Amino acid sequence: MDNPVSEQASVWSGLAVLFRAFARRGRNWVVLARNLIPVIGVYLLGWSKGITTFSYWFDGLCMVAMIVFTFCIRVPEEKFRSAPWHRVPYLLLVTALCGAFAFGMVGIPYWMAYGALDMDFAVDEIRRNPYLVFSFAGMFVATVVNALQRGGYLRLSNDELKARWENDLHNLGARALAMVMIAGWNLGALLVPLIALLLTGIEVWPTLRDDVMPPTQTASPARVRGKQAAP
Repeated sequence: MDNPVSEQASVWSGLAVLFRAFARRGRNWVVLARNLIPVIGVYLLGWSKGITTFSYWFDGLCMVAMIVFTFCIRVPEEKFRSAPWHRVPYLLLVTALCGAFAFGMVGIPYWMAYGALDMDFAVDEIRRNPYLVFSFAGMFVATVVNALQRGGYLRLSNDELKARWENDLHNLGARALAMVMIAGWNLGALLVPLIALLLTGIEVWPTLRDDVMPPTQTASPARVRGKQAAP
């Protein structure tokens, strides 16, 4: 019969290992800080249900924008390298137009949610409140930093990038669920701290798992191939 004390000790030691792995990567702290902004807004700044719902909508839209931006940068990268200098402005214009079109199409669910949840009043409130402007600007900056820093979208191999995008789709789905729960339930704000931990866990888990466990046993095949291909 297993000793409950030893089981409890193993649980705490496992959590300690996960925390040390989490603390080693600066990107994880950026993700946590971004997801804690709604918690601070609700419990310290008195955000309304509409503002809280809009925060998840805005954060998800920023993630979609960075995914589209990365795709538009990574796909034509070889063409930019081999193109003569006089064709670079043309390629930049085509890339910008394609990116704007892709963002508009991929973001259709967000445009629909904006109208369905009647977020115009939230936008008007944000415009009148500099603290809200600063909070949402912080979300955007954290998303950009997360995408561009070491381990972000632009520094990954193609296989690792595909795995990252797949995980981001799960994250966007969780954000959509959080947005619906906050908007449709008067007590949904009580779930904001739990939602922050859940979203952080979903976003950092792939790298956290690979830091804790041997990659040949737990990492996704795409990430293993990416590490094997690296010099």
